[in-house]
Amino acid sequence: ENYRHQGGTGLGLTIVSKLVHAMGGQIFVQSELGKGSTFEVYLPLRKSSRHHADGCVGGINPPHISNGFSNFCELNSHGKVQAVDVEMGNTGSAPLIPQRSFGGTLSSPPSSTIKMNSKKQPLAPFDLPPDTVVLVVDDNAMNRSILKRMLTQFKLAHVEAANGQEAVDIMLSSRNYTSNAAAPEVALVLMDLSMPVMDGYQATSTIRRYPVFANLPIVALTAATIEEGKQHALEVGVTEYRTKPIKRDMLHSLCQQYLPNPSSGNDTREIV
Repeated sequence: ENYRHQGGTGLGLTIVSKLVHAMGGQIFVQSELGKGSTFEVYLPLRKSSRHHADGCVGGINPPHISNGFSNFCELNSHGKVQAVDVEMGNTGSAPLIPQRSFGGTLSSPPSSTIKMNSKKQPLAPFDLPPDTVVLVVDDNAMNRSILKRMLTQFKLAHVEAANGQEAVDIMLSSRNYTSNAAAPEVALVLMDLSMPVMDGYQATSTIRRYPVFANLPIVALTAATIEEGKQHALEVGVTEYRTKPIKRDMLHSLCQQYLPNPSSGNDTREIV
């Protein structure tokens, strides 16, 4: 109940840890009672042709070299990203990163090698009418942005809501409910479960009260892994339950499964 008004569940570190490991990096923590905690994140990044003002190379710029990683970025206790240089071998992997922390010594250093992620496999785009949309519901703007970016890569139109109440309002103004030809038709809902104002459980339950939405696919995307939460989500009408972080291939697979007309047979383009 407190979260619905204040926001925050304390699951952010779990999500960060999964994202860091998915990127081939590592995360460490050092805590001291009464003083707080220091978190360090090491991410393998290729050098960019441009250097950022904060001293971290690579960043959001595209990679320009392919002979392995030449530096790492670490996140200090003030939330600032800075570069950590490491020597490069000839195998395309980085050797042991020097032990260092801000205000202490790491209990164990990162592993001696960090492998480069394999190249993404191409995916087929979708071919749906522009007024057929995916509804993205999440109180975290960054989460919405990531999902919307992937949907755009899939050539899918989308609308967004920052909480369950906004999602319900969108559904009640959609063509699904109003038969208004000028309104968008929602073909799939990606629903976060823990949100302020109205959570995903209540929003799903409310949407399911309307017979026109009985077969609407609503996929729960959540950081919670508690079995009771999953069972409750299915009981209120969630079609499927997935745990964050949601990767591109997983989202594409969900769209293929639930959208009415995935990819035109005449479309030979690929998403790389």
